Amino acid sequence: MDTSLLLWINGLPHPDFLNEAVLFLGLFGKSKVLMATAFLLALVGWGLRKKEVWKTALFFGLCIFVVSALVLVLKDLIHRPRPILMFSHLRLIGHAYGGSMPSGHAATFAAWAAFMILFLKRSKFLWVFIAFLGGLARVYQGAHYPSDVLVGWGLGLSTVWLIYRTSLRVKKE
Repeated sequence: MDTSLLLWINGLPHPDFLNEAVLFLGLFGKSKVLMATAFLLALVGWGLRKKEVWKTALFFGLCIFVVSALVLVLKDLIHRPRPILMFSHLRLIGHAYGGSMPSGHAATFAAWAAFMILFLKRSKFLWVFIAFLGGLARVYQGAHYPSDVLVGWGLGLSTVWLIYRTSLRVKKE
């Protein structure tokens, strides 16, 4: 089923505007971009003496850092080849390197969505939709199997939830 879904999604029409849109969306799933954003927000919050802003931004940066580290460890342990190496007729939009499982983009999109839902407590549907599109885009691009994306989503969500729950316990003590 994993392969069938990959081939169906990747076999959808690939008009130039959609290819460019998924590449642009992918920028927001890169851990480097999200950690840099968190760092800049922390600096702005610190400069404006808004303690809650810089603390929240640093928390977000920590979540993305931990998720990214876990993704790298799992990719190294699992060694699943990218689908483009298994199916020469797939369309690869952009580039992909390293292992396929789990999807780092899907993990960071899910972590970002979980963070925004926990801290903004509104627009839940929007954040879930963005995470969904981010993961779907990786399959459309030919960079991941659907199961890579599912594992990435689970990893991102569970990591943010565990860090959040741990921070609540630390605050109580």
